[in-house]
Amino acid sequence: MSCQEVSTLDVSDAPPQLVIEGKITDQPGPYTVKLHLSTSFEEPVDKNLIENAQIRIFDDQGSEEILSQSAPGIFQTATLQGVVGANYTLEVTYENVTYTATSYLGPVGEIDSLISTFNQESTIKDEGYYVSLFAQKSSEEEVNYYRWRLFKNDSLFNGRSFLYVDSDEFGATLEGIEFDYAFDVGDTVKCEMESLTKEAYNYYVQLNSILNNDAIVNKSRYFNPPTNFTPTTLGIFQTSAVSTEEIIVK
Repeated sequence: MSCQEVSTLDVSDAPPQLVIEGKITDQPGPYTVKLHLSTSFEEPVDKNLIENAQIRIFDDQGSEEILSQSAPGIFQTATLQGVVGANYTLEVTYENVTYTATSYLGPVGEIDSLISTFNQESTIKDEGYYVSLFAQKSSEEEVNYYRWRLFKNDSLFNGRSFLYVDSDEFGATLEGIEFDYAFDVGDTVKCEMESLTKEAYNYYVQLNSILNNDAIVNKSRYFNPPTNFTPTTLGIFQTSAVSTEEIIVK
């Protein structure tokens, strides 16, 4: 026998902080910057969307653009094109404070193939077809950092279990990385491999720890991910080259 008891969490509210999420790739734009204020524990994010901000992106090769607001809290470019090898700076001015982040858009290796393999149901896996990635490193001379975005029939896996990041700092290869989701015959699976800076990689690693921490093993994991913005705020400015491959599961 078992029972359930409803508990009310006593969560203290911190003062709202600015959250900036920006991203540029070497793929065609428009690129998006999202702005909102942090909320209380049970409040929706869209309650604190920001509209009165000025946003500029420029690089070290002479390109510059002022972003236009396309929706509450959403600002977009119109003509800017990300280029591998350029350093980009995102500048956000909100309530007379200017936040800046600079990020290098580095190269990414090519995806050689995606392969699907059938697995029987087990204690750790559902029955189905699991997709593995085989790819080339961005560089053989430097440490490389990656993020993978996985799509099923054009729908992005965006839950806390699907934040895939890794590096080859300790000799890891890109040969046979298996994604932890079971597909069915006929599914179209697309994978985007993004290059990351070390700062963006550290951000996503810490974010992953927060999202998947139950506070039993390690309560110390509950601190904000490191940001690349000055002065310090929440969020990240990501610049990435992208390699894409897709298969139909057979």
